[in-house]
Amino acid sequence: MSKENKAIWISIIVAALFAILGLSFGYYSNSQVILFDGIYSLMSVVLSYAAYWVMLQVESDSEDIRFPFGRANFEPMFVLIKNIILIIICTLSIVNAIFEISNGGNTPDAEAGSFYASVSFLGCFIVYIWLSKFNRKLNSPLVKTEMNQWLGDTLLSAGILIGFLFISFYGEQLDEKYTRYIDPSLLLITSLAFLLFPLKSIKETFLELIFMNVDKSLYQQLDDYAKDLAISYGSSYKLRAIKIGRELKIELNICTDKTAIDIDKMDKIREQLIKLSPDFKKHWININFTKNKAWI
Repeated sequence: MSKENKAIWISIIVAALFAILGLSFGYYSNSQVILFDGIYSLMSVVLSYAAYWVMLQVESDSEDIRFPFGRANFEPMFVLIKNIILIIICTLSIVNAIFEISNGGNTPDAEAGSFYASVSFLGCFIVYIWLSKFNRKLNSPLVKTEMNQWLGDTLLSAGILIGFLFISFYGEQLDEKYTRYIDPSLLLITSLAFLLFPLKSIKETFLELIFMNVDKSLYQQLDDYAKDLAISYGSSYKLRAIKIGRELKIELNICTDKTAIDIDKMDKIREQLIKLSPDFKKHWININFTKNKAWI
């Protein structure tokens, strides 16, 4: 089992445990925000398993006539679908919170809620930190998505903890008509905050799917090398570079009057382009030489 597989499987198992814990304590403590946390964790289990399947597809090196250019686009497509699902969950939770507030709120069990929130916050934070350190070497888009999920769950648990601690320490000093609104208000605030994570990820993924250029710093390095290469051939050039999931696709077209190009030289060009972009696990590099400037 690869390190990436290991990371996602651990995320799946821990998310399943938190889903059971959240749903159980949400029902027992009569807390809508804890139920939301449990539902979020349950969806994380389903989506993380789907992420594992996508990863196997992307890493598959077997030839497939249906996907002659590989399956790298599976990854951003899945990330897009996953984040849309998370947005739907958050939206439904926002609607539910507004409904609860308009109907007089509810009074959860503060002691049970505080215990759950403490365990959840600590557990989610540990998993997030572990995945962060793990992904520094892997640089996996799927593991990064898992990290964002656990970061969101950590922030949600922190919000729940603050709310229930407030009820525990100050609940007796406040009129019940006010404390009844704390739980649905927490649900509303955390659901709105959660929307930021999938919305940001959707923007990044959408740029990949429409084949937008790689980030400026990487493109500048590749372009500087291509420019020097073109000068050495006394020619003009056109560089294209896009990121799709964990794969970097590069097309370098050079217009030259030379009648023959050494194949070993072309392979060295590819090797140099790979060295300039070590963060990517896979590269798809096309080097084309032509005498017709219109073709570059």
